[in-house]
Amino acid sequence: MDINNLHVEIVYKDFKEKKHSKNTKKICYDYEPCRTIMPEPGKNILEFNNHHFKNRLPFVIYCDFEACYIPMQSCTPDPDKSYTKPISKQEINSYGMYVHSDYPEIYKSEYFHYDGDDVVKKYVEKIMSIFKKITYNIKQNKKDKPILNKYEEDAFQEGTECYICGKEFEENNKVREHDHLSGK
Repeated sequence: MDINNLHVEIVYKDFKEKKHSKNTKKICYDYEPCRTIMPEPGKNILEFNNHHFKNRLPFVIYCDFEACYIPMQSCTPDPDKSYTKPISKQEINSYGMYVHSDYPEIYKSEYFHYDGDDVVKKYVEKIMSIFKKITYNIKQNKKDKPILNKYEEDAFQEGTECYICGKEFEENNKVREHDHLSGK
């Protein structure tokens, strides 16, 4: 048996119907055998790099739209050409939106609902309104300087590695990372 076609024989032996086995054999013979290529030593370590995803988002908006299916009339398509036959149209009739905030002093968590005319337009207007309020309140309450108690200050001074990525600090490159909303 040819070693290059060994994988074909393994797949082929399990088929009982001629139709399936012929198709499988044809497909397998048309392609090169698969070979696993392992990474080179030293380049075989998975490492998490998206450290900005570790911190919780202070504001999150969850949204949902509801729609009705409305049947559509269409003409008979040309059978000689490719086509998509529309059978119904979705018409948006309402939305629900929950704004979650970890900082109630900046924006209070709240649920909104709208049903009526121009749902998409009303949704965009509401999202933009919320965005502007949050942005304005963040600018008003921004804490540029960290507010640390004695214990937190001591922990920072004694720290030798970054609490986010875990890498050791470079010399003279220690920065007081803090939440600009709470000051902590």
